[in-house]
Order: sequence, then structure tokens, then C-alpha cells
Amino acid sequence: MYEKETEYKKIFQFQKRWAKHWQTYSAHRSHSSTQGMIDSAKKTLNYIESIDTKEKTYKTKLELLDVFFDEQDRIERGSRGYDSFYYDAKRFNERSYNSIAKSEPVFIPKLSNFH
Repeated sequence: MYEKETEYKKIFQFQKRWAKHWQTYSAHRSHSSTQGMIDSAKKTLNYIESIDTKEKTYKTKLELLDVFFDEQDRIERGSRGYDSFYYDAKRFNERSYNSIAKSEPVFIPKLSNFH
């Protein structure tokens, strides 16, 4: 049986892992320009932890996260003028929602293959 909430949970858990990943040594070692990603990842992880309550469904959490990504992406594009951590995260969510709309399972990539 295809459970949409399970797919939303997979997306949410991936976003949490993605934000944690950019704060690890292996991410720094692999990429020379990670400082901007680190700051964005910290902000994202703090926000995810603030909305990660049992009272909210994963779909609701993702809706809140999408609003956060939109706001932060708009701010970063204004100051940097290029795609940001938030833009990439937002695009991943959009692609995942398209899969859910087609009743297909969400593809969660390995972190080493995602950046």
C-alpha cells in the first residue's frame, strides 16, 4: 500500500540529513567553497528542529519548510545573485512532490552523490 505520509517523512528526514551533512568534515574536505553552505545548513537544521514536533504531520512540516526555503532563497539571491543551498533543497522537494502526485516512491539519493 502506498502511503503518502511515509513519503513525506522520507523527504523531511532527507532534508534533515542534508543540513547535517554540510556541517561535517567530509563535506568541507570534498568542497572548497562550503562556508556559505555551512551557514545555510545551520539555519536550516535549527529551523527543522524547531518545527519537528509530534503534533504536526510530515506534510505540514514540509509546507513550513518550503516557506522557509522560499524566504531564505529570496534573501540569498538578492545578496549573492546565484542559486543557493535553499534553492537546491526547494527543487528537491518539488521533484519529490511530483513523484508523490504520480503515486511513485520518492527517490532519496546518497548524500555523496547529491552535491
